[in-house]
This record gives sequence, C-alpha cells and structure tokens, in this order.
Amino acid sequence: MNRERKIGWGILAAAALAAVIAVGMFLAHESASLYFTLVFDDAKGLQAGDRVQLNGVDIGVVKVVQLHTDPSPRVDVRVKIEPEHAEKVRADATAIISSTSFPNVSGQKVVEIHNSETQPPAPPMQDDAVVYGQNGALGLQAWKLKQSLSSGADSLMKQVGALGEQAAELAAELSEMATSPQVQEAIGELRGFLATMKEEGKQALAELEAKWPELKRQIEPVLNELRDFGREYIAEQIRALIEEIERTLRAWRGEMEPADSTPAPAVEGEVT
Repeated sequence: MNRERKIGWGILAAAALAAVIAVGMFLAHESASLYFTLVFDDAKGLQAGDRVQLNGVDIGVVKVVQLHTDPSPRVDVRVKIEPEHAEKVRADATAIISSTSFPNVSGQKVVEIHNSETQPPAPPMQDDAVVYGQNGALGLQAWKLKQSLSSGADSLMKQVGALGEQAAELAAELSEMATSPQVQEAIGELRGFLATMKEEGKQALAELEAKWPELKRQIEPVLNELRDFGREYIAEQIRALIEEIERTLRAWRGEMEPADSTPAPAVEGEVT
C-alpha cells in the first residue's frame, strides 16, 4: 500500500471515529434530556421549534404540536428540556402559552413552565409525564391559589397524621410497661385529641384550643412519672409531640386570622 493510500485510509478512519464520537455524544445528550407532554385546550399558534422557558430563561424547545378532537378537543404539546435544566422542572409543574416579550412583534409563542411553590419542593418531573397546562394568565393565577391552599392543608394534615401514628406507637410501647392508669389515660386522651385534629381539622380549632390547656396539664405529671421510672426517652418523645401539636394549632390559627378578626386565645403554656 503506497503512502497516499495509507494517508487516505487514516483520514477515513479518523472521520469514522469522529462520527462515532459525535453520534455517541448526541445520544448521551438526548438520553439526558427531559421529554414530557403538555395538554392545552388551545395551542394559540404555538409551533414546533418555539421556546420553552422557566423564570424567563430558555430551558428547552417545543418538538411536536398535535391536535386531537376525540373524545374532546385538546392540543398535545411535546416538549424537550435540555439536560442541564431537566431537574429544575418539578413534578407538580404546569404551563401557559404566551407571546414573546416586547419589542419582538413576530407573533412567536413561548411555553412558560411554572413550578408549584409547595414546601418541600416536589421531585423532578418524570420523563414522558403528561401535564395539564393553564389557558392563560387568569387560569395560572387560579392554579397558584389552589396550590397554595391545598398544599398548606395537605402538609398540615400529613403532619397531624404522622403525630397520631407516633402517639399510637408510644401507647403500644407503654402498654408493655408497668405504667400507672394515669399514664395510660393521658396517652389515650392525647390520641383522641389528635384524632379530632385529623378528622375535623381547622373546623374544630376553637374546640381544640379550649381543650388543649387542660389536656396539657394532665400530661405534665405523666412526664414526671416517666422520668422517675427511667423512661426519659419516652417522656422526651411525648414532649416533642406536644410541641408539634402546639405548632400545628398556631399554624391553623394563623391561616384563619384573615377571615376571623376576633382575637384568638393563646395556646397556653409554651413547652420549655
């Protein structure tokens, strides 16, 4: 093989290697991208190639806009989010279709992604998820309001449920010990209080606030008895439970304050 042919084969081999590397990089990039589908009532002129933004920053692109008429009219918008932004889109996100900002007068549309402001934040969006978008700014504002109200209630109710489970575990542990009827009764009352919190929630707030100081006074001797018998760790769990109940009552009162101008009775006796 002459020198020129060797050089030619070398160039071809290098080009083939570069092509393989480029394809590998492209496939790696594509596999790390986030793809999901947004559902709207109206596409508002959105087209493939239009931008996807989060907080005003371009994070992806519209890949497909597809109209469906059966069983009811809707538009599916398939979007691609670049790998470096994929984890910034949350599982509870929504979106609207808007026009690009002034002075651009081309009529080009943009998909704006909006994450819910729930705490803690939702996990990242899953690949191939289906997300229902909002049909305009008013729909988006209504969605934000609904998210803020439902997320607050959900988090508190989950917390109350967790407190109830913790009280049940303490009761089960105490039942195996030679504790006095006073201890058993106090834990039973605490479980009943938490059951009311979970079942009736803020609707029973006035009743719960009125009942809580007496129940807390009933629990204090129990804590002393548990310490005297070397059950300090259980006493501390009950004390932590008391603190969480008081935090929840204060949070509920804070949520109701705007709608109720009547001065609220303070939750008696902060835990020290």
